[in-house]
Amino acid sequence: MIDSLLTFQDQADRSPVLQKLGLRNPASVAGSANSIQPYALLTLHRPSNVDHRETFSSILEGLSDLAKTCPIIFSAHPRTRKRVSEFGLEHFFNSMETNKQSDGAKSVSQRIGIRLLEPQGYLDFLCLMKNAALVVTDSGGIQEETTCLGVPCVTVRENTERPITVTQGTNIIAGTDKEKNQGSYHVPEDSPQKRHRTPRSGTAKQVLGSSRPSSRNSKEKDWPQI
Repeated sequence: MIDSLLTFQDQADRSPVLQKLGLRNPASVAGSANSIQPYALLTLHRPSNVDHRETFSSILEGLSDLAKTCPIIFSAHPRTRKRVSEFGLEHFFNSMETNKQSDGAKSVSQRIGIRLLEPQGYLDFLCLMKNAALVVTDSGGIQEETTCLGVPCVTVRENTERPITVTQGTNIIAGTDKEKNQGSYHVPEDSPQKRHRTPRSGTAKQVLGSSRPSSRNSKEKDWPQI
């Protein structure tokens, strides 16, 4: 996973997804820190989080203060989108499809809030993750990838099978209780480029290299769940 990220991150820089979502000023130089609007990236897919209405709702309520200050881009798994409808949680979201205007203008209410998207392709998602001010996730793999990229990550779980991302990386464990985790959701005011940092000990690859089986023939059951 980390090898793929390092291989494709330059290609991801050429993704147009930031422009399409109105997060980058097309008149600015690509890659310029000032050209990217601060935003958070959200992913949720674990049954323990999205298959229980109370837990899912608590996570979304915990994000409410952050959603008032910057866009939260939610690339939602189909199962997760299904639960949104089943549980009647649509009021938490600004659908990107309904936010589009013919003149390209966006109101303040459209620039903030949780924007519900279809799942993104790998390069588009990597671009979103690499340039995010903050990533909120329940994915083990994304905990590793954000540490590799130096992007702040908040994990909405009670524990992690990737503790090295906490002890030497950019990850913190916030849990799912809205009363406890609201203080964890903070977007730094400085630019993504200045925020990014590598793990405190060794290179990202050295720190994370042992978290995946080295053999390509390793059985899937031996891999950590993501």
